[in-house]
Amino acid sequence: MSAYDVSREYVGYNLYFFDPSYEVVVPDRVYLPVNANTATLLVQSLLDGPSRWLAPAVRTAFPDGTRLQVSSAPVVDGLVQVPLSAEAAGSTAAERDAMSAQLVWTLRQVPGVTAVRVSIDGVPLLRSGDDSGVVTVDSWQRYDSELLGGDAPPYAVQKGRVGRLTKGAVAAVEGPLGDRSPPLRSVGAGLGGDAPLAAVSADGTKGWLAEAVPQARARVVVKGRDLAAPSWDRTGLVWFVDRGARHPLRVFAAGDPGGGRRERIRRWPIRVPDGLAGADVRALRVSRDGVRVAIVVSAGGTDRLLLAAVVRDAPPEGRRALRLIGLRTISLPFTSIRDVVWADRDQVAVLARAPGEEPQVFLVEVAGPGVDSLRAVGRPVNLAAAPEQPFLLSAADGLLYRLDDTFGWQPVTAGTAPAYPG
Repeated sequence: MSAYDVSREYVGYNLYFFDPSYEVVVPDRVYLPVNANTATLLVQSLLDGPSRWLAPAVRTAFPDGTRLQVSSAPVVDGLVQVPLSAEAAGSTAAERDAMSAQLVWTLRQVPGVTAVRVSIDGVPLLRSGDDSGVVTVDSWQRYDSELLGGDAPPYAVQKGRVGRLTKGAVAAVEGPLGDRSPPLRSVGAGLGGDAPLAAVSADGTKGWLAEAVPQARARVVVKGRDLAAPSWDRTGLVWFVDRGARHPLRVFAAGDPGGGRRERIRRWPIRVPDGLAGADVRALRVSRDGVRVAIVVSAGGTDRLLLAAVVRDAPPEGRRALRLIGLRTISLPFTSIRDVVWADRDQVAVLARAPGEEPQVFLVEVAGPGVDSLRAVGRPVNLAAAPEQPFLLSAADGLLYRLDDTFGWQPVTAGTAPAYPG
């Protein structure tokens, strides 16, 4: 079907599952017919489980065999009634919370829905203050992977130093990455107010880790030929790509994800699908839920945008490892893709060029046909994006630009390589 036919006949919705630690929800896109009983189809699809592509990387709180007790999930005055079968009755309190969260996050997308009531044999799944079991659609915000926390200022590089971009200026961070020793060309910030920073040396041959505090020590954790900008995931792992190398993907932990000492730096082995083995990977960005990666691969003079799921293996014995699975190509009309960043849970922003045109910024749906142009200024070089934050880019004129909803791209200050946390 053409993109036009899909948009005319179907509407895209997200089913929501959990990351392996049950800390954030992860979207799984489905398309439902226009004018269908949307609430019922969404609940049935959610109970069926995640797509085969995403299933190894996520978890669901619903016990095997859980179904709707009746054939529908009716919506009356904005309230969705979800009667579950007896398989869900033996769940723990934590599992019931997680089931409620998955349903609320999924059903909140339906126009007009304001609340959800889940029951098992007529008994509310959750006990609320009035024992009705009604949960509003703004509940369970703590599972939102898109919350950056605090003010989450963007970072940038200015004269070889890493700084925070605030009030129209780049203020050098404390510690070794803010004092031009060594000179740097790109930066990546971990999620969380006290997260460490990763940076790449000016010549692209070294990847550094350091905290932005006085007396911190910078350590080289990776060496390469031409390291791309680092990308952090929510578990405390930083991903480096060595462009043009035979084995380009390298992942390091700034301490043990889950509470170890930050001074301990570990390398995590990573297994890649056949489509990436020996490929010229130009850029890689991990989604903020830590479950998906967007990858730019170059071959034969043409760049492609790929999507893969992240599986985190934890065998009973031996070292834990990462696997990329389900490599997908996102079809785009571009021959050159210079940069990619996650704009939100459903979209990436790419700095790309169509044949015969100048580079522009495009918003791309990772699980659908949508591509929107944000245009650009001058000769753009790098991008930065984050939920509810303005887009940033650096250009060949040495300036940073911010996208204003009214006035378009506006110059901010001198600098390069902007980056939001993540």
